Amino acid sequence: MGYGTLRTSQTGAVLRAVLDANDINVITWQLMMDLNELLDKLANDETVKIVVFESAVKDFFSAHLDLRPDAESKMPPMHPDYPNLIYFMGLMQKLSTVPVVTIALVEGRARAGGLDFMMACDMRFGVKDRAIVAPIEARVSLMSASIPAFINHMGLGRASEWFYSGHDMDAEAAEKYGILNRSFATSKEAKDYVDGYCATVGKLPRHNLREMKQYVAKRMYPLGSMEEINNRFVSLLQSEETAKLIPKLMELAPSGYGEEELNLSEVLMKAHE
Repeated sequence: MGYGTLRTSQTGAVLRAVLDANDINVITWQLMMDLNELLDKLANDETVKIVVFESAVKDFFSAHLDLRPDAESKMPPMHPDYPNLIYFMGLMQKLSTVPVVTIALVEGRARAGGLDFMMACDMRFGVKDRAIVAPIEARVSLMSASIPAFINHMGLGRASEWFYSGHDMDAEAAEKYGILNRSFATSKEAKDYVDGYCATVGKLPRHNLREMKQYVAKRMYPLGSMEEINNRFVSLLQSEETAKLIPKLMELAPSGYGEEELNLSEVLMKAHE
């Protein structure tokens, strides 16, 4: 099975969705629309109880959201299920509330929109010396869609320390601060643990998993909160300050696999010197 930029395979009640969009898994309009199609299917698929998202790309889970205009884009500006949210924000709301258990298996960098993607999942597991996460929106004069999730998982003090600066955090620190459930020494250890966990949960009744997910989604991801973040994000994106900064940032960090994307958090700071 496949959704263009997502390769999927199902074993029993467990669906694996492998991000394979481009060389750093930048979240393009095509990836967003493919993910939306998958989420539509999951909402009505009685055979799937758990989805594991992982990456086919070395060094990246998902780099960030693609802010570059694309004349070929077929994506509407607002999400059809959430007309008050831009497409990406609506997609994250939809992912966080989809009625299945969701897991992000992170073996590379997840920054900005890529970090939002993993934070919208119920659980996150990472590999030491490989997983790196950062809310770099502050460094591009924007704000993260995951600020409420950071506060819920980390507490206000530690969350503020992170999202105001946008610095990189490795897997061990992310586990300590509550962003990752667990971090593992090797990819095999991480996958073995996730496989064992899914084998257990996959045997449980789907209806009670759905009830628990709906309760958590309502409590943790209220639509009103996302709408406020959406409005502030759009306001920042349209501001004069951001309009001046983004072209400079794109010049500093051309999209694609390379030292700039690998070390993007540090590279972005050069625009503020």
